[in-house]
Amino acid sequence: MPESYSIVEVWKAIPDFPGYEASTFGRIRSLIRCTADSLAHVRRLQAVALHESGLSYSKIGKKLGVSTSRAHHCVRRNVGDRAGGVAVVLKGQRDRNGYPVAYLYLSDERRYCRMKVAVLVLMAFVGPRQSGYVSRHLDDDKSNSHLSNLAWGTQADNVHDMWKNGKGCFGSAHGRSKITEDDVLAIRAAFDAGESSCEISGRYPVAPRMIRRICARSHWKHVE
Repeated sequence: MPESYSIVEVWKAIPDFPGYEASTFGRIRSLIRCTADSLAHVRRLQAVALHESGLSYSKIGKKLGVSTSRAHHCVRRNVGDRAGGVAVVLKGQRDRNGYPVAYLYLSDERRYCRMKVAVLVLMAFVGPRQSGYVSRHLDDDKSNSHLSNLAWGTQADNVHDMWKNGKGCFGSAHGRSKITEDDVLAIRAAFDAGESSCEISGRYPVAPRMIRRICARSHWKHVE
């Protein structure tokens, strides 16, 4: 990633979502294309002028023949850096898991599509997502969607990030764990000494099949 990306906010178009851009700072904006003499553009200019004169949004709406919410919307639009267009930075929202999301309008399908901001930033700056890959927050901070903190990877990579950052619930730290790391070492030592999984299971609150998985290191992999 270019070093300037971490200092200056750069915007790029999001593939498959025409009219939308993502930034290196993890923001999404919509580009409303309109000519300088279009009715929408003129109405926005009138709304701003009326607002600067001290009128309330309800009075602005009555003068322009629009609702109060539409008057507020016209005044609060952020003017973008593209000639003949207006760029609106979308309001930050979160899904039920705490990840920043954006609602993008698909005009061809006439519906809104909810997307994770991290996915949109990676699509714009890194490329399309490969099959089986997910978006990774390298520092495990869900709210940090800066490009420098994002990467494509597998779910296993995501789990590794959690373990590396000390944010995963593994081993005895997991609320449903029935044994400890010391128990795991003792189980493996007994198995290596020739005891069967059924004999070992009689001393611990786990089934023989779980004993075999522990000894095969498909479970409790972090214990060596």
